[in-house]
Amino acid sequence: MVSIIWIVVALVLGATELFTLTFILLWIAVAALLTGVVGFFVPSIAWQVGVFALLSIALLTATWRLSARIRNRPMRFKSRVDETIGERAEVVEGWSSGGGGLVKIHGEVWSARGQNVEDPFLQGEWAQVVAVDATQLMVVKLPKEGGMS
Repeated sequence: MVSIIWIVVALVLGATELFTLTFILLWIAVAALLTGVVGFFVPSIAWQVGVFALLSIALLTATWRLSARIRNRPMRFKSRVDETIGERAEVVEGWSSGGGGLVKIHGEVWSARGQNVEDPFLQGEWAQVVAVDATQLMVVKLPKEGGMS
């Protein structure tokens, strides 16, 4: 019966780890699971607590540096908008200085404006994405030969 409790504790800790992503509860959950398995063969609760403590300490110590490296790694997810930086875009709806219009990249239409607000963009011209401001692309003009046919 006590083994089932260790296994339930392991499942609860494992599920909690999914929400915290600390990699600390993961190893304690593994220790609880292994203690539950040991509990089927060693009925003494004192021995089970000892096994749990030793396994927890051993697993946490063995993986501390790896866990710290993973936890401290900056999480930067590139959005679809970020992936457009550096891409060439065809102006499909031109705009005058200070305004904004539409550009097409790989068949998708995006809202855009010129990085230099003085530059007007005409339909059919080519631009290159240099930055993203919220969901609007910042573009610069490409020379006529810089576009794709």
